[in-house]
Amino acid sequence: MTLDGKQSTCVYYLKRPNKVGMEMAYPAVAAVMAYNGVVGWKQAIMSNGERRPPSPITESETRHIIEDFEGSFADSLLDYEKGHVQLRLAGRESVLGSDAYILEITRQDGATERRFIDIKSYMEVATSHRDAGSGVLYKMIRDDFRRSGGIMVPFHEVLYRDGKVFMETTCTKVRFLSSMDDSVFEKPQF
Repeated sequence: MTLDGKQSTCVYYLKRPNKVGMEMAYPAVAAVMAYNGVVGWKQAIMSNGERRPPSPITESETRHIIEDFEGSFADSLLDYEKGHVQLRLAGRESVLGSDAYILEITRQDGATERRFIDIKSYMEVATSHRDAGSGVLYKMIRDDFRRSGGIMVPFHEVLYRDGKVFMETTCTKVRFLSSMDDSVFEKPQF
């Protein structure tokens, strides 16, 4: 992963219904962040192995974790018939040289996102939304789809923030596990 021009290695853990864990390694420091469905925590690990005490994540960090991985747990398209969202076909646009349908999704709170569905493959090749708090426009472009555990997964993603590259992710491996211990998401005792 490249974030603000710095190369890092990341491992993500997701467990239904709403548990998230991330391990990020940069040259000088590593960071662990997790959310157990109720509370979240983070911890820095220095290059000399020193572990800083874990601390609670902020309300903003919690919101971002939930929003970033929301689609992994309860995709708004899966239960749109229950009336939680409104859908609208908003036209077509080229994404990486291929035509894509634009599906506009409006949630009950008024938040809107756009999903770009490739016309030929029907893969979701991009998403975009405007952050309600900051007004920043985020757009994620996905490509290099490969089959992993019978599921097509994008192995390359580029996140744009107000039109400028913010983060680029290249996956080397994706695994789907049938079970994962909940302790992965709990704050370590220090």
